Amino acid sequence: MTALPLAARSIGSPIASLFSAARSGQVIATFERSCYLDLNGHIVALVAPELLNGPLNVVLAHLPSKAMSGVSTTHRVRLSPGSVEIEDVLMVDLSRAEVWNAQLPPLIRVDRDALLGRLDVIKTVLADAPAESLAHAASRPARASEGMDALYSALRHPDAATLAHAADRLVGFGLGLTPSGDDVLAGMLIALHLVRPAAAIAVSDIVKEAARGRTTRISIAYLEAASQGNAGEAWHTLARTLEGTHDGMRTAARRIMAFGETSGADMLTGFVLAAEALLAE
Repeated sequence: MTALPLAARSIGSPIASLFSAARSGQVIATFERSCYLDLNGHIVALVAPELLNGPLNVVLAHLPSKAMSGVSTTHRVRLSPGSVEIEDVLMVDLSRAEVWNAQLPPLIRVDRDALLGRLDVIKTVLADAPAESLAHAASRPARASEGMDALYSALRHPDAATLAHAADRLVGFGLGLTPSGDDVLAGMLIALHLVRPAAAIAVSDIVKEAARGRTTRISIAYLEAASQGNAGEAWHTLARTLEGTHDGMRTAARRIMAFGETSGADMLTGFVLAAEALLAE
């Protein structure tokens, strides 16, 4: 069988260095518009262009309909400088791919009251989150509520023990490649890098220690990215609106919320919770 030739448009900056040397790996998850690869312990996502840039993403210039249907978790992956091949199925040319900078710059041109007002706008978007999302306080399972309450308290009145308890409650909670509790923590880490970057390292260390061996490899990779202030293109758009006017803010928030079944909504929930805690007087 001849592998389908494809071309990559961009590569997220946190994974760009992986493609300078030969590696081998395995497909670990497949979807209609994307697949995840484990390259010697490093997680990479091959994604259709409509899924946008992200810290772990190799964005394809074009993905034909049903091209991913032949990809399965039985397939091995071979990486050579300039290309990545899923055996006999896809051959992706990386030679013209640009490196996309996933690093979020801190917010510097917005005051506390203005930012709190903008968080209220995001809350109106979260009101439309899927019913099973942790965005809805009234229907949260007890473990998630306990973890999120502890998270808010630990950020408002910094306390390592309370933060560790919050992370223990949230890590691995929920189903899917990135459990809902992990998504809340990832959103929290993004908020830290935007609002109070000086505290991000200490908080990130606690979250990563709690996650070790307790959640999926893909989720750990996203938590690692968020711990370094790396986030997807939709988050960069939202951050720009937070420093500007409300114009486009709802659209940006809805674009984040559209990712996954509940992943985007749960990340956005963690982001708002953390930002409000950090800004509380």
